[in-house]
Amino acid sequence: MISQGDHGNPPIDDRVADRPVVEARRAGSDDEVALRIRRARYRAQRRGTLESCRLLGDFAAAQLDLLTMSQLADFETLLGRPDPEVDAWMLGITAPPAELAAIIAQIRSGQG
Repeated sequence: MISQGDHGNPPIDDRVADRPVVEARRAGSDDEVALRIRRARYRAQRRGTLESCRLLGDFAAAQLDLLTMSQLADFETLLGRPDPEVDAWMLGITAPPAELAAIIAQIRSGQG
């Protein structure tokens, strides 16, 4: 089964969804995965607010290569959300949607 892609990203093959990004790159889709990582790092570092840039950009720089393909897809989905929503989730003001709760928790803890 293939999961739907999000925000223009290609769908994720379930056979690699739980594999670390670095393994998926070795499995033959190196160009596609490398492009997605570069795009996510760029988007994370160029947000609307300095706080979002620092929080998401620092996480992307340190942890993006350690995520699984499905976690990368969740991070890409998060990057498509407006800064005020993301900031409220990160600060615990509002609860994030269930599909983003795990990646939010990882970012808040600083771990991949």
